[in-house]
Amino acid sequence: MNDTDIKLQEALFFIELLEALEKRNDSLTNIADPEREASFLLSAILNSFYSTTELLKETIGNEEVNNFRKMFPLLYNRADKNGEQKGLRNLTVHVKHVEIDYKGFIRKKAKLDFRREPKLTKKKGGSCIGSLNFTHYFYLMFDGELERITDLCYQHYNQLRLFVENSHRH
Repeated sequence: MNDTDIKLQEALFFIELLEALEKRNDSLTNIADPEREASFLLSAILNSFYSTTELLKETIGNEEVNNFRKMFPLLYNRADKNGEQKGLRNLTVHVKHVEIDYKGFIRKKAKLDFRREPKLTKKKGGSCIGSLNFTHYFYLMFDGELERITDLCYQHYNQLRLFVENSHRH
């Protein structure tokens, strides 16, 4: 496993922690503030994504990596001509901490979900008694709409993973 693959695995590690934080509906640390913890995990995920692309430059070059980043301005953009920060990673690293905009449950259309359950949220044993559980999700506001952070991160992880796999074929 090379450094690029390890950085990509690092991103997945933090994404799974973010999902575990949502599913637990309770803090993971003594900070005791799930929204703050989610924002810290988002920063770690964004940095892992960025580091993955930086390492790819060594094998496929700047142009191909920059073209990939341009497809995801929300994550990778830098400041515009007026100095306004556009990309989340640049904003949270260089300007100010990106906070969570909303924590709660928003009903959305059903989607097929093939993600593996994070190990941290799996319960040992079990019974036949069912339970009704409402998960509170973490959201950021994008273009006037709330976007679930975990979905955004998993989606980009898969896009980046495919980009990395294709770069190994060069």
